[in-house]
Formats: sequence, structure tokens, C-alpha cells
Amino acid sequence: MTLLPVALAFTLVAACGSGSGGSEAAAGGDFDEMIKIGINESVTGPAASNGAPFRDSARFAIDQVNADGGITVDGKRYGFEAVERDNETDPQKAIGIAQEFSRDGVRFVLGPGISSVFSPAYESMQGTDALVFSAAGVATSLVGKPEAQNLFSPINPQAGPEGLIKNAADAAAEKFRPTRAAILLPNDPLGELHGNGFKTAFEAAGVQVVYNERFGADTVDFAPYVTQLKALNPDVVVVGPLDRWVEPILTEATAAGFTTPAFIGSPGVSQAPFGKFPAVTKAMVTMVTRAVDNPADTSLDAFRTAYKAHFEKDPGPSSFWSLIYFDSVNMLARSMQVAGTVDDLDAISRTLVSSPEVTRYPARALDLTYDEKHQAHYPIQHQFIVDGQRSYVG
Repeated sequence: MTLLPVALAFTLVAACGSGSGGSEAAAGGDFDEMIKIGINESVTGPAASNGAPFRDSARFAIDQVNADGGITVDGKRYGFEAVERDNETDPQKAIGIAQEFSRDGVRFVLGPGISSVFSPAYESMQGTDALVFSAAGVATSLVGKPEAQNLFSPINPQAGPEGLIKNAADAAAEKFRPTRAAILLPNDPLGELHGNGFKTAFEAAGVQVVYNERFGADTVDFAPYVTQLKALNPDVVVVGPLDRWVEPILTEATAAGFTTPAFIGSPGVSQAPFGKFPAVTKAMVTMVTRAVDNPADTSLDAFRTAYKAHFEKDPGPSSFWSLIYFDSVNMLARSMQVAGTVDDLDAISRTLVSSPEVTRYPARALDLTYDEKHQAHYPIQHQFIVDGQRSYVG
């Protein structure tokens, strides 16, 4: 899945920067040994708008751990080393990368963060000795199960994917006061999950769902769907959950003069597409982390400083993607330090869940904790864009 989005140029990958992957930062000095952190993400392919930022957030976090001095266990200093692989949003390539990591003894893995790629890759890893963090939405349905003993989900789903969707639908209903809603999502497991979740939540809020359709993943012409939507005249339209579908939908909507509804980005969508269509004056994005570029949020001052030092620029509106793995990787390092081991995965997992010491490190960005099922919890944010002005709730 994937689950969850920017200078208002709204260029997502550029907002996340290029960064340097896995090098020993100068502030960390020399290390006695490097711990390999595998990154299996969709840097190219259909889901690159999510996968590339996931990769960049992993690079950022790994360099931050090294810059902060790494990990000391039994008098030995360890740093993190990124082992990056691009699965090209191809499940078979993701499986091959997962198996490569297993063969090469890479015991700590980030990704895949896209649900359709994560599921087969993780299934191929089951029974292997690895601790995995995945931003994929479907990971939230696996954490806590015996077959996923050392799987962690860093995306806060507010008690599961259904909870996150309900939270988003309730926020949209509160902000825009709709009476009629439409839902247009892909015909895949994530589209079904989000579509059914939005329908249930909207109806519970007293909003009539007048349209709830799915399109093929390879659809490029959305004009027929927009024609149907315009005829029904809904107050809100849910689209997503990837940017690559939202932009052509908004292109057709603008061309058809269908711009009066509030367009709701299903979690996973960024603000990027909405900035390209000023005629669309009302929109909402459920941010899977927090708005890094919101200067009113002073709790992120230290993170913004670290971000600028790493990416050599200030964070933009889509930079919240850079938080996806940042706290988790830093907490992993602290867990190793506190547990006194870099290879006992069970001990590291237990410490990551139970010790308050794992939350104490520089530039902590989210109030993130993991529960006993290895599910992340932290406050999420909704961003509203109304007449070009952004505001935040959550």
C-alpha cells in the first residue's frame, strides 16, 4: 500500500532531495564495523512518487545515526551502511531483492513501502532472519502475527487502515460539510480497502455516497469517469491513493469545468498534484506524518535544521515524506544500544517496543512509539488547501 505526499512547486521527489546514502558522516568518526541496512523501494516505476521519498528518508535517517556517533555495544562502535536496491515497482524484482538481502546476511530491511510490491516480497522473506520496517499499508494487517514476528509498521493507521480512512473521512466531513460524496479509486486491494472504508465512514457521518467506482491500474483516460462524476454533482470526491492517478483525474476535471467539489486525496496522495490545478480551490490531504515546512510547529525546529544540513535546502510542503523512516531508524539504533546487541533481533524488537530510552536522540521528529504488535502510533495531520491557503488539523 502505501500507504500516505511539498516550495509550492509541488515537485515531490525534488522536495525530498538526493542525499548521500549510507556513508559514514564526519561527525560520527570512524566505526569498528558497519551494520547493513537494506533499502528495497520503488525508486522508479509507477509508484516512484512514493518509493523515491521512502528511499530518501531512509538515507537521511542512516546518515543521521552515523552523524550522531552510531552505536556502541561492548566497547565496539558500529555505524549504519545503506544497501540500496530499486525494485522498479515490480513485485518480481522486489522478491529478488528480498532474497538477495537474505543471502547476503542483511538483517535489517526498510521496505518495500508499496503494498502491491511489499506483499510478495515479504512473503518470500518469511522464515528468514530479518527485522523489517515497511511503510506499506498492508503491513498494518500483518504486524503482531506469528509469521511477522519482527515486522514493524511505521505508518500510523489510527488503529488500522480502516481507522485512518475513518479519520480522513470525518475530517473532510467536518471541514467541507458535504451531503453527497463520490469515490474513484483503483481496482486493486488498496483501492477496495480505501473505497469501502470511505463509503462506510461517510455514510456513518450522514453523507450520501452517490458514486463508488474502480478503474484499472493502467488507466490513462479518465474523461469518462469525470463525465459521470460531473452529472452526479457531488460535494466531495475521493481520489488516489497515488499521485500518478490523481494528476490525470484533475486534468480531466479541470478540462470539464468540474472544479467545485472538494477533492480528497486518499491516504498516500501528496499535495503535489493539487498545486498544478489552481482551478481546484478545495482539497484535502491526509498526511502520513506531519508538515515539516510549517514554521508554526516549533517542535520540528531541530529536525528542520538536520534536514537542511542533509539536503542542503529548507524543507518544502512534500518534505513530510522524509519522516517516513527517520524516527524508526533512529529508534532502531537506540534499541541496539539499550539492548546491548546488534544481532539479537528478538531482543532489539522487544527493546524497540518497551524502552523509553529508544525515543531519546537528536532531532526526533514524531512523537512515535511502537506497541506490542509493532504498530506505530503518533498524531497524524490533515492538510486543507482552500483558495490557495494551507491549514492543518490533527
